[in-house]
Amino acid sequence: MAADEPARSSRDPDPGAEDAAWRAIIAEFDQPVTTGQAPWPDDEDLPDDPGHPPAPGAAGTGRLSHPSTGLFAVTPAPIPVVPPPGPPPVDPAVADLDDADALDAHFVPELPAPIPRGDAVSRAAWGAVLGGPAFLLVAAGFSWQLQGWMVALAAAGFVGGFATLVARMKDRSDDEDDHGAVV
Repeated sequence: MAADEPARSSRDPDPGAEDAAWRAIIAEFDQPVTTGQAPWPDDEDLPDDPGHPPAPGAAGTGRLSHPSTGLFAVTPAPIPVVPPPGPPPVDPAVADLDDADALDAHFVPELPAPIPRGDAVSRAAWGAVLGGPAFLLVAAGFSWQLQGWMVALAAAGFVGGFATLVARMKDRSDDEDDHGAVV
């Protein structure tokens, strides 16, 4: 052993042997499979006849499709067809069987609460916030020649409406004890 080589323990593999093992694996990679046996256990084979599953321990359901390539052709298992679920069974003690509506009963949510209309000041503020830029976009789209006071009025409406909405915001909810969803 040379003085500049580090000492190897008996557990360290020989680098030359490891490289040779890898070269052998790579060389065999493109070689065709010559055996007729599947490289997995027999109980994992798919059946040749999809209607009849193989008996436990039955062998040989995989078959070579082309001897030169060594590829296996396997018939896929059928996908079971599950009928869609029907209406849930009705407890005769709860529902009257003569009542057809009780058998077809399903959940109907309540109507949502109407959207609050808000007061006149809030509606005017929203109109100014949305209307000022909308007016300027329509004017630019149709290439209208606007006078300076029209542009200033649209911009002032936007800024004033925004300031009004921010000033009217509430800092806290009406119910101070509300810290989440009510179950």
